[in-house]
Amino acid sequence: TRDDHRWTRQLRMYAGASSSPLEDSAVEGAGFLTALCKGEAGDAPLAVSCCARIADASLAYGFEYQGVGRRLVRTALTDRCFVALASALSSRLGGNPVGPAGTGKTESVRALGALCGRHVVVFNCDEAFDVAAVGRLLRGLCRTGAWGCFDEFNRLEEGTLSAVAAQLRTIQEALVARARDVALSSVAPTPLSPTTAVFVTMNPGYAGRSPLPETLK
Repeated sequence: TRDDHRWTRQLRMYAGASSSPLEDSAVEGAGFLTALCKGEAGDAPLAVSCCARIADASLAYGFEYQGVGRRLVRTALTDRCFVALASALSSRLGGNPVGPAGTGKTESVRALGALCGRHVVVFNCDEAFDVAAVGRLLRGLCRTGAWGCFDEFNRLEEGTLSAVAAQLRTIQEALVARARDVALSSVAPTPLSPTTAVFVTMNPGYAGRSPLPETLK
């Protein structure tokens, strides 16, 4: 049946009439996309809109052209990862896949973004990253509404990790509060797109890795 968990846990795409481009439970799309769907920009509205659903989560399709990329091998673990990440996104939160190197943590985030029509930017963290550099990256994500994935997040130095964790928490709280902008530093507040999402991946137990701060857990 339609309510069977074996069916609802699958990522499904639904097309709707342009008169109702987004489900009430769906996370809003970017402003220009919403205007196009509704015809608010003076143009004719799009014929259809699209919504991705998995379990109880609904995500507005981003219509970001991804090209014909490589497909991720789907396993039961991949499906559980998609359900967890989509549920977090529907609550305006991010995700933190954890596991040994080479198990597909980053690729799972990228695959979910591609399936939802979202642009995913991957940053490979290392000791050269400082608070200022990460702050610039986060402000760019907030402005564009893209998904950001910080790979091997716990490779950052402990001091940098704590400061960046505070910035990530500020973004998460602003998203939950549906704020229009977010103050990440002493500079002027940065416009915050509601489609912004931040993910971090970690390899626990490896040499040179820092523990995740309590503020980010």
